[in-house]
Amino acid sequence: MSAPHCLAALPLLTASLWLGCALAPAALAQRAPGPLRIGVVQWLRENRAEEDVIVPPVYSNHLPKTLTYETLVVVDHAGRVQPGLAERWQADAEGLRHVFHLRPGATFHDGSPCDAAAVKRYFESWLVRDQDRFIGLCERITRLEVLGDHTLAIHLREPYALLCDLALMNPMGIVGGPISTWSLKRGHVDAVVESWRPSIPRDLARELVASGEARLVQGPGSMVQILCFNHERGPFAQRPLRAVVRDAVDRDALIGAAEHGFARPCTTVFAPEIADWPDVATVPAEPAVAEASTAPTSPNAPTTAEVIVVSTDPAQLWIAVELQRQLQPHGIDLRIAHVTPTEHGRRIKAGEYDLYVTRTWGTPYDPQATLYSRFRATTQQQRNVFFSDPELTQLIDAAQVFEPGPERAAIYTRVQRLLDERIAVVPLYVPDRIALLGPHVDGIELGSVIYGIDLAKLRRID
Repeated sequence: MSAPHCLAALPLLTASLWLGCALAPAALAQRAPGPLRIGVVQWLRENRAEEDVIVPPVYSNHLPKTLTYETLVVVDHAGRVQPGLAERWQADAEGLRHVFHLRPGATFHDGSPCDAAAVKRYFESWLVRDQDRFIGLCERITRLEVLGDHTLAIHLREPYALLCDLALMNPMGIVGGPISTWSLKRGHVDAVVESWRPSIPRDLARELVASGEARLVQGPGSMVQILCFNHERGPFAQRPLRAVVRDAVDRDALIGAAEHGFARPCTTVFAPEIADWPDVATVPAEPAVAEASTAPTSPNAPTTAEVIVVSTDPAQLWIAVELQRQLQPHGIDLRIAHVTPTEHGRRIKAGEYDLYVTRTWGTPYDPQATLYSRFRATTQQQRNVFFSDPELTQLIDAAQVFEPGPERAAIYTRVQRLLDERIAVVPLYVPDRIALLGPHVDGIELGSVIYGIDLAKLRRID
């Protein structure tokens, strides 16, 4: 959730951002007069009508919004909470009343004060939005109280670790107050960056860098590409067959095929850099391998399964093709269904699949918000759940009482152990974040927060 950004951050905005740019090499090579122009590459789509149904174009707006608006708190690359618009905060002994002290002097872009009353107005508009019900805090705020010009109290109906949810830059969630509108028209750019999802074609990035037409900037990324099973029906309702898939996966080969090396292998459901999440899978593979020996592995009696991939995400198709190659020697004949986003969503909701590839949301949504919305049986807003289990739901609910720290980390270790024992999903890798810079720009830095960009050192090269 975000409150409008103060004027102190405006030096970051000396570059204009242009959404939905094409990666034409000539656009990078030419120097445009005036301000530096940074193109924010939208997630690839074949059909705008499909895009509007499944994932609104506003997905690419996350990055400029982080330069325009400020959340009450932020999280760093390890998921630790840091001050944002709120300088400090405290909670009562029951964990039901949280008081936030805002930074004095914060203003909207027109100079009007961004005070506690303005933040309260934003919260009130946000709390009635059905599309944000995947955030657990939505269901728990009972009252907002302005205690002074720069002091706001948030009252909860039950104890809840609200800080990580307060760091979320909510899609389409900014309403009220003066805001800036980013240009959508096409034009030449000095650099291209990604927002939210990996969207710069990795093969093209390699070509442009190799030819000297662009320079590469990389960040570690925090989304985890995962393989999801149908646990209710089909061949992978059997745990031994899920174990065959898990043990057959060659992550390095997947990274080479789908990401051209721009990723790192991962065996945990969330990126290991997150401080409260276990660094490695918690359950040894050997017992599951022994159990998997009962599964059919003979080429004479193959198991036929289908993986569905969305037609607008090239990485999913390359993952599926490589998985097809990797699973064939283990007696699994994997067929690929290349479907539109609309059909993809329908089939997952209806349970008409054996496997599909997806991603976690990355920092700051991982782990708390993603666990709440994707690994818990029910939320107020229904979303496709990657995997749910009554014991898992209990653990997720138990963790939500604790802010980041040892208590939450201990529960998250138990969550990862349960996911490993069930072979709930198969984590594959963490895609890097990348940007391509033309010859006249420097100083762009990327971190693991999925829509963050640091322009503090942005400069033109003469």
